[in-house]
Amino acid sequence: MNIMNRVTLQYLLKNRRRTIVTILGVIISAAMIAAVSTFADSFLDLMQRDEIYQDGEWHIQYMNVTRENVERIGGSEAVALAGLSREEGYFKPQVLPELGYEYLYVQSYDPTNFQLRNIRMVEGRLPEFPGELILTEENAWGLKPGDTLTGVLGDRILTETGEIIRQNYLAGPETFSPRETRAYQIVGIFQENWPSSYRSGDKALTLLERDSQPVNVTVRLQKVGPDVFQDPWDLNQYGETVNYHQALLRYMGIVGNREIMGALYQAAGIVLVIILAGSILLIYNAFAISIAERSRQLGMLSSVGATRKQKRNSVFFEGFLIGVTAIPLGLLFGILGIGITFTLVSPLIQNALRVAVPFQVKVSLPALLGAVIFSALTIFISVLRPAVQASRITPIEAIRQTKEIALTGRKVRTSRLIRRLFDMEGELAMKNLKRQRKRYRATIISLAVSVVLFLTAASFNYYLDQAYRLANNDIQYDVQMLISGQGPQDLERMQSLAARAASLPEVTEAVITPSWYLYGCADVEQSLVAPETARLGQMEAVPGKSRFNVSLTTMDEQSLSRFCADAGIAPALLEGEGNPAILIDPIHYQSDGVYYELNQLKLDGPLDMECTLSDGKPELTGSRVSLRIAAQTPLVPAYQSALRTSKEELILILHPDRYGAILRQLRQELAS
Repeated sequence: MNIMNRVTLQYLLKNRRRTIVTILGVIISAAMIAAVSTFADSFLDLMQRDEIYQDGEWHIQYMNVTRENVERIGGSEAVALAGLSREEGYFKPQVLPELGYEYLYVQSYDPTNFQLRNIRMVEGRLPEFPGELILTEENAWGLKPGDTLTGVLGDRILTETGEIIRQNYLAGPETFSPRETRAYQIVGIFQENWPSSYRSGDKALTLLERDSQPVNVTVRLQKVGPDVFQDPWDLNQYGETVNYHQALLRYMGIVGNREIMGALYQAAGIVLVIILAGSILLIYNAFAISIAERSRQLGMLSSVGATRKQKRNSVFFEGFLIGVTAIPLGLLFGILGIGITFTLVSPLIQNALRVAVPFQVKVSLPALLGAVIFSALTIFISVLRPAVQASRITPIEAIRQTKEIALTGRKVRTSRLIRRLFDMEGELAMKNLKRQRKRYRATIISLAVSVVLFLTAASFNYYLDQAYRLANNDIQYDVQMLISGQGPQDLERMQSLAARAASLPEVTEAVITPSWYLYGCADVEQSLVAPETARLGQMEAVPGKSRFNVSLTTMDEQSLSRFCADAGIAPALLEGEGNPAILIDPIHYQSDGVYYELNQLKLDGPLDMECTLSDGKPELTGSRVSLRIAAQTPLVPAYQSALRTSKEELILILHPDRYGAILRQLRQELAS
């Protein structure tokens, strides 16, 4: 260590308080950088682990592959693991249970595919022979391992076209074509990844028979890169169609729809810019004050032969010592802090994002190296100007401190207002600050930066919360039950079933609502259209008016009373003349990846309108009904999505009696 570096080290040890404050500033900067990068990596790791938990760790699926091509895919050097599956068809039990689907949608997996799809057993075991079957936990039909299920395996056929329905969805009028009689032994119950009520058969899995073909091949690749969609291994030629695990690939930063990734990177980038700006100013001010205090020392060194380069390097060496000490501590505290934060907020994150796995700290070497480089760059930029200033200090300037202390009367003059407000003590303090302008400016800038950082962080948090609230399409219910019938004659049965479901001991709150809306349209004066909606473009119906789609809905009286209380609306408003209704406005609206919170109408009071309604049947087009918007609220009912894809749809909530009267009117017109 040369003499200049020794002098610098002795200065740092002698001025422990100043050194500790500077080190703490760098530690905070490095800790924030490490926390941001660790959070970004951990968030992506969370989403990847959740997707693997829900749907397995696979990348590509090849559909309807022959046995010869199966061997080619499995033998590729690019493939780490390949599992086989096949859609066997729909199984119709001889004795239908009281509850459950009419069919079982039977698929056969080989052992590898069970692994790739992450099939999680709740009870029993996986199938080991083709005649064994496992059922979902949600719809096990009361069956348990050891039970036998006998029935017919066949195909669902569309009545109109005669086409075989290949996928498990509700397709319309159909018939069942039996192929063979089968008996399955139930050996286990598994937890389904994505349960849904919008399908025709409950999922059931069995073991794939040897030499079955064609089959579907599910592949986990050895290495996944940006060129996965170009398929450099030339595997696409072996299947009729190719499916990709889009969600998992997206969280690996590989695929097309990058809205979530883009939002994450933008948020991290904004935070890093804030940290960089604040850190540079903080560390720069610390070194600027240090150089001001060391000016005499540097002048003395210059008088005994120290060169400009040596003086400049002494400041760089000071920054190096502080960085070597502070950056590792900053990384440690940043990772430790974000780990504690994850432990505390993991339940909230799981609930908000609907993920099944907990938040875990994911520390990657590239992220740590990036944090080190970013912190080192921050220190270098902060030290650069003070180092140049230090190299220019001459012995005479150091002794006289002509650049540090100004003694002219004009420069230290204070206003009378300072003395009136703070008396003699305030005036003396102000003169002392003006005598040492560099320290004065450094102190003022430090305080200003603190305020700016606080306001910036608060504003960023506010807008991030607003963005999440706008983009959140969360529906507030846990279970939705669809009760259908043939018409008014089944109304009493449907109402009885709904009341029974609502009275179950596990139900804390239930909303009973029609499973359909009444749709129509209405023309509104353009002067009543909110400016933000008009700016986004509005379809003109007639000169001076804009046409909105209208959706009418309702709920049971008890739920409606709760909704009105939460919205601060008097229930009596819905009992007046003219079919009064509540308008949901303002709305959350999404278009082309951009989210808006906007008002649809600007109303000073009730608004009467004439609507042309239909019940989903062309014959009713032209049926007219009078409506009155009696109140409006941004509150969204529990059964409805919070995010809209159409800004031209007015959703109105009516009293159930009014809704029923309108529905009866439409049915009478249809009957006549």
